Amino acid sequence: MSEDKEPAPARPLAADFTAGTVSGLRKALAAHLHAQGLTGDRFDDFVTAVNELAINAVEHGGGTGHLDLEVDRVRLTCHVTDHGGATTPPQVRKPDPHVPGGRGLWLAAALTDSLDLATHVDGITATVTIRLPTAWAA
Repeated sequence: MSEDKEPAPARPLAADFTAGTVSGLRKALAAHLHAQGLTGDRFDDFVTAVNELAINAVEHGGGTGHLDLEVDRVRLTCHVTDHGGATTPPQVRKPDPHVPGGRGLWLAAALTDSLDLATHVDGITATVTIRLPTAWAA
């Protein structure tokens, strides 16, 4: 490998989840980030965004999901995959304040630098990303 090539991101956390394990997944993600020195409001927001995606996967995507967290020198990326069989990604819209629910994707987009929704053979993968502080990459 040449020296100018960035190494592939590590997958420091990968987990399957269900409705009964989403809360534990949120705690594990927060603890994992904290153990790497990734703390503060920005990372709390990231954990909240990922939690919303996991809840959506359970509620709208077949009852189970899978999380893959990647960390490299400049960004933190989390892929949340469900198995709901959707053929098109849902639209991210500002929720109606008079209707309960429907805020998960909107929150995930608002709390991160990017949200990407992609369909696959049997569901959707939602990917959120935030840039890491320059000091962390040093």
